[in-house]
Amino acid sequence: MQERGETVYRPGIVALGILALVLTLVWAGGFVLAVYDVVSARPPAAQPARPPSVVEPGSDTAIRLVGLGDSLTRGAGDSEGLGYLGRLRQRVAEARKKPVYVHNLAVNGYRSDQLLSRLQKEPAFRQTIARADLITLSIGGNDLRVAAQETGVDLAHARRVFDESLARVVRIVTELRAINPRAPIVYVGLYNPYATWPEGEAITALLERWNAEVAARTAHMPNVAVVPLVDLFQFHLDEYLAADRFHPNGAGYAAIAERIWQVVR
Repeated sequence: MQERGETVYRPGIVALGILALVLTLVWAGGFVLAVYDVVSARPPAAQPARPPSVVEPGSDTAIRLVGLGDSLTRGAGDSEGLGYLGRLRQRVAEARKKPVYVHNLAVNGYRSDQLLSRLQKEPAFRQTIARADLITLSIGGNDLRVAAQETGVDLAHARRVFDESLARVVRIVTELRAINPRAPIVYVGLYNPYATWPEGEAITALLERWNAEVAARTAHMPNVAVVPLVDLFQFHLDEYLAADRFHPNGAGYAAIAERIWQVVR
C-alpha cells in the first residue's frame, strides 16, 4: 500500500520517460546541426556555365566571312574601324537575311612569304579558313613596296621582286583553294595611292600588270575572282585616302566593299 506523499517508480513508466528524453535530445541535436549547416555552409562551387547554343557558320542559318592578308584587309586608316570587311558583312547580312560572322585574320605589314608560311604551319589558322563561306585576300603590296613618303619611288625593287612575289601569291590562292574547295575566294587587287606623283604612271602600269597576272594565273581555279582597284582610286585619291595618304579612309573602304559585293552577290 502506498503511503501519502510517497512517489512510486514503475519500471515501464521510467523506461518510457528515458526514451522520450533521448528522442528529444536527438531531435534537438539534429535541429542544431541542421541550423549550423544552413548558417555556416559555403555556397556550392560555381559550375561552368554551359555555352549558349551557337549557330554553326556554314549552315543554312549563318555565314562565315574570313579576311586574310595585310593592312588593307585589316582596315587600317578607317576611323570607324569597319574596313571593307565590316561593310561587306553588313551588305551580305542585309541581302542574305542571315547573321554573318567575320574573322579578320589579316596583319598590318604582312608580306606574301609570311602569310604562306602561316598557311602551311598553323592548323588552327587552316581550320578557320576551311570553315569559311567567303574568303577575301589582300597581299603583295608590301612585297613590292613601290614607294615610301620618305624615300620616294623604288620601282627597281618592285621589278626585282615582282615574279617571285607573284608566284607566292598564286601559291597562297592555290593553298586556300585546297584548304577550302567550296567558298568563293576574292583577291583584292592593288591600287596606286601615288598616282599623282611624277612616277605615278609607271607605278600604275606595274600594279595593273600585277593584278592582271594574278587574275590570269588563277583563272583556272574554281570560284576565284580578282577585284581590281586601280581604276577605283585613280581619280578619287582625295576622297578615298586616309590622312596617311596610303590607306583608304571610310569612304574608300565603302567603295571597296561595294565592288566586292558586286562580284559575290
